[in-house]
Amino acid sequence: MKNTKNKSVLFFFLLLLSAIFIRVWGIFYATSGDLTNHISWGKAGFEQGFYLLYDFSFSRIGISNLNYPPLTVYMFTGLYTLFIFWKWFMWQLNLAIGIFPSFLLPLLQSDYILTILLKLPAICADIGLGVVLWFFGKRIFRTDTNYMLVMLALLWLAPTFWYISSMWAQLDSIPLFFLLLSWYFLFQKKSTVSIIFITCAILTKQTAIIFVPFYFLYLHQKEGILESVKQFLLFIFLVWISFIPFVNIVHFPFDPFRLYIQKMVFAPSSEFATSYAFNFWSLVVSIRQTLDGVPFIGTISIRYFGFIVTVLLVAIVHLGLFLTRKFKNGYLFWLAQLLIAMTVFMFLTRLHERHLLPVVLFAIVTGLANSKMRVVAFFLSLLQFSSLVYVWDVFNFHTEQFIDPLIGMKILVTVFILLYVAILIYYLRQIFSQKAKST
Repeated sequence: MKNTKNKSVLFFFLLLLSAIFIRVWGIFYATSGDLTNHISWGKAGFEQGFYLLYDFSFSRIGISNLNYPPLTVYMFTGLYTLFIFWKWFMWQLNLAIGIFPSFLLPLLQSDYILTILLKLPAICADIGLGVVLWFFGKRIFRTDTNYMLVMLALLWLAPTFWYISSMWAQLDSIPLFFLLLSWYFLFQKKSTVSIIFITCAILTKQTAIIFVPFYFLYLHQKEGILESVKQFLLFIFLVWISFIPFVNIVHFPFDPFRLYIQKMVFAPSSEFATSYAFNFWSLVVSIRQTLDGVPFIGTISIRYFGFIVTVLLVAIVHLGLFLTRKFKNGYLFWLAQLLIAMTVFMFLTRLHERHLLPVVLFAIVTGLANSKMRVVAFFLSLLQFSSLVYVWDVFNFHTEQFIDPLIGMKILVTVFILLYVAILIYYLRQIFSQKAKST
């Protein structure tokens, strides 16, 4: 038994070192042009301050307008400030130390250092997700260690996550890390700590907001109405206070909520039905060619049709939690969150390929609770990586030599849709069978 435990620990640390190595390699291998936005926003926060920064027209200088929540803006600004200090410090070392290798100064003061700094938070979140997943397996699910190592390898070593964080320099793993932490602490009966982390999730990236209704519905069932109201007020207060440096809070006390809804939740990062997202719309219309404002059924546009379908299906998933009332943190609990993420990705418009990442994560977590979900998690990981390569083939796979990319995409999406329907039907059958047993 002791040898088995030692081997498990050894494999865990081997996976950890491998995960770190791959991501460090990815930092230097490639960088997406999307990082230009992050640099510009951080520089603006450093030079101009935060006040009215959301109203500044970055588009005039060829940069996307600021559409990230405050916590991310603080992070960008802090990292840019650290970069400025680093450049100054390197210069002072060069002046003070005669043997300082001056020929390295251009490299040490180059924007490449800033690129590394801006990639580090998402990379740390990647690693952190694996650590939290390990604790879930050990303390919540009591999962077999060998099986847990397989799922951990899928998270840490498969390119699904590190392609986005260490190469693309996108932040999608950060809100997922905070979200998973919030559930962990809620299960440990530390609801205040939990609410802080779920607030951090939506203040890092607005994509995490889709899980907030499910979170508070579960909190209400677990802790009661008084505790859930108290924590909701704390949640609202934390969101409100995070915006104070950006607005005139005295004259416009509700501006934080206006900014979050207008500049983030409904900010048009694109106007296409799908921006390379391998979802329902990629089968119906042309990727990144069809605007979501065109009519789909009668006078109902693609955008509003997708929104209506999403709201209805997500409401059905929430209804399952409400009906059972004793929804424990087991298989169906995580399956519900997987379905929420899948539904949003499947039918909402203007989504990008990386927005599938929450689906992959919750498939992995669900896989810890039920080994049958292992195949689903592997398929979704493949789907995510295929969509990333479809947009940015950094490794030059040239998959078109083997199969037409459009045909390959349609095959994968068809399987994805069938899988979604099967999971939804299974979930509803389980919910209503449990309801029937309890009545």
